Amino acid sequence: MRIQNGFRFLLVVLVVIPFAAAQAHHTAPQRVAVEPDGPTAVIDTSAGRLICRLYSKQAPQTTANFIALAQGTKDWTGSDGAVQHAKPFYDGLQVFGVTDGISSGNREAFGLGTAGPATIAEKTGLDFDRAGRLAAMAPKGQQSGSSFVIIAHADLEKSKGAVVFGQCDEASIVVAAGISHELLSTDNHPEHPVVLRKVMIVAEGEPMPPPTPAAPGEATLTIPPLPAPAIAAPVVMLK
Repeated sequence: MRIQNGFRFLLVVLVVIPFAAAQAHHTAPQRVAVEPDGPTAVIDTSAGRLICRLYSKQAPQTTANFIALAQGTKDWTGSDGAVQHAKPFYDGLQVFGVTDGISSGNREAFGLGTAGPATIAEKTGLDFDRAGRLAAMAPKGQQSGSSFVIIAHADLEKSKGAVVFGQCDEASIVVAAGISHELLSTDNHPEHPVVLRKVMIVAEGEPMPPPTPAAPGEATLTIPPLPAPAIAAPVVMLK
């Protein structure tokens, strides 16, 4: 009888423990997405509007820098070396397609000036686990003073080279994906460039600004075609 009772107790334990473990696994708390609480960046381009709310609490330095450049409250250096004061940094720059998204803000790469040297990447605790992330470029831990990217798909690999400081809405994700597709399909050499017309910062409760009109001459802007390869492709003769 004692052996039977012991066997029954062991059987109950063997059944209950896996069930309890399964229940514990099933009820494990899910990670709650952190939502931005800062102002909204309205990015008007010639191919559509992007609306992204900023993470003022999690990324205070990056957010403040982006706002200052957008509003012209931060001085920057022009292509001629002259200091640009009270002049928005991003207006009129070109938008480029990148893997799973779009990018802009890199004046230095095209000899159009600079917002200052790179800094150590800010630690925000935010990741690229959601589509629509707005992030500052930070290759090898060196954060750019102006370049940013918006991703159309979640991509955790991006965290190795960028710092999240905003989250764009669903409509903006669709716009970014469309721009990226069109630009990458031409190797970033479309007939007409996508122009970043203006970045506006909207505080909570304020109405959205009207769309930014095209700048004079924008419609006639063109991009030179890709140069021919240095070595001509071999000709294959069919027999």
